[in-house]
Amino acid sequence: MNTLTANIKNEMEKRSWSVHALERQAGLKPSAIRNILYGRSKNPSLSVIQSIANALECSVADLIDEEAEERSKATGVEKGENRDNLPWNQQLYLKCIQQLLTILIEKPIQLKKESILSVIDDAYFYSSVNNLEKPDQNFLNWLIEKCKE
Repeated sequence: MNTLTANIKNEMEKRSWSVHALERQAGLKPSAIRNILYGRSKNPSLSVIQSIANALECSVADLIDEEAEERSKATGVEKGENRDNLPWNQQLYLKCIQQLLTILIEKPIQLKKESILSVIDDAYFYSSVNNLEKPDQNFLNWLIEKCKE
């Protein structure tokens, strides 16, 4: 079982939700989550993962990162906690913007405005929760790849 599948199942169990309930809450078509959980959808789009994360009131990073739960406990931010409860770090947010722009300039990638803003927010949240001084390059690249699909 991959990390995404395990984390979705874990979050569903916490809420005693069925697959159907999560699909409905996330606004996804029937079988979308079922396909992820049973391995038929091996590379779901970022928009699908974001919809699932929103329904489960957690971040995309919480769903894809094997160590997110342990790190979030260590930093005092529990899974599902509102992003607005984190202290604001303007310098880190600017670094997320700068690093994303650098990647987009180096690679000929066209993203929609909504996708760019989502990537910045997810990178900032992930970096904040994990007490990083700068955004994680691999995580940013993963987010960008998911947006391209």
